[in-house]
Amino acid sequence: MAARFFAPKRGPAIVIAASALLGALAGLPLLMLDQLIGFFGVFPGALLGGFAYRFASSSLPIDPTAHVRRYKYAAISFATLPIISAFGTGMRGQGFHMTIGAALIGFAIALGILISGDRRAARMG
Repeated sequence: MAARFFAPKRGPAIVIAASALLGALAGLPLLMLDQLIGFFGVFPGALLGGFAYRFASSSLPIDPTAHVRRYKYAAISFATLPIISAFGTGMRGQGFHMTIGAALIGFAIALGILISGDRRAARMG
């Protein structure tokens, strides 16, 4: 089942999101011990997801349109999380800090997308 979940034909988004979630879950025990470094479990998770997709898709052909889409999706992921956080929490009190945290998570996901490479499965149809 895991091989089917991390299949390269799905694209890097599902792999990066799943590995970032696993990194966040791995940081939970540190948060239970009041260690704030647990919040940064998303970073290695997203980066390892990008490298995992790059390794899994090494036998696929290079998609010439993936280069532009990769930068576009990285910019969207970097900007969307802080904007949603800012609208949801406001910029007073801890809302500013939550927005900065969301920007850091968006940055980690954007790096994972950029690391994933340009190899994609051929489109059907």
